Amino acid sequence: MNDRPRIGFVFEQTLGHITHSANLEAVLAADCSIEVIWMPIAFEVSGWPSRVPVFNSNWTVRAGIRARRAIRAADRAGGLDALFIHTQVPSVLSANWLRRIPSVISIDATPLQFDEVGKHYGHKQGPPSVERLKWRANRRAFDSAAAIVAWSAWAKDSLVADYGIADEKVTVIPPGVWFDKWARPDGEPVDEGVISILFVGADLVRKGGHTLLSAFRQVRAQLAVGSQGDSIVELHLVTKASVTPEAGVFVHGDMSPNDPALLDLYRSCHIFCLPTQADMLGLVLCEAGAA
Repeated sequence: MNDRPRIGFVFEQTLGHITHSANLEAVLAADCSIEVIWMPIAFEVSGWPSRVPVFNSNWTVRAGIRARRAIRAADRAGGLDALFIHTQVPSVLSANWLRRIPSVISIDATPLQFDEVGKHYGHKQGPPSVERLKWRANRRAFDSAAAIVAWSAWAKDSLVADYGIADEKVTVIPPGVWFDKWARPDGEPVDEGVISILFVGADLVRKGGHTLLSAFRQVRAQLAVGSQGDSIVELHLVTKASVTPEAGVFVHGDMSPNDPALLDLYRSCHIFCLPTQADMLGLVLCEAGAA
């Protein structure tokens, strides 16, 4: 007989949430006190679903439907004692499940906060009538959850002020990284002859990569070579975007979250620079801080 509580973890697989998901999954794998039911909610859509109106174009609808299906399947397979859902996006169509099963919703920002910077994410607000329905759906999900985790006081303040959620229902728990894993080992040599700048951001435009490239070119023009004629400054870009090669710029386009090669880059570079235009709470800042 299995006396461990069965807890479902519903995680949207977009942007930095993929890294957060991978980190939490690794921690849960070592926790023998609970039975983990992992339910990743993919962003991509292909095949015949890609031809279904609304489902193919609206992430909230797609995530909501996929989350409902996953929760229902997990419940039928043996029941669920609790739910943890990150973010609120997959939760908006599952308020009935949140009321039936003790649930925690985790967020990096509220939908209204996302609307404020949405243009940088390619997000547009709908007509007022649609926005009111969206607000009500999110408010219903927040109300139905037993508790809410906010990554920051900024996000908590919006839950309380914009959605009328009780202050005591929301706990601020920032995401993090394993310090021992990311920190540069004592005594590891660093090449002091070259100043290395690191940028990590799949979305080069939103994360300010072009701003950094422009600034780097100006810096390199003034600090281009040392006494031996070698470059003394270089820029490493970890991004999924296509970047035209140029002197002093190294592009790393094939690195995944927590990739050992990525850890090595963090440890070997002198400066981390993220001139982002919009972010809720970039996990790369946690990684850089640890490294």
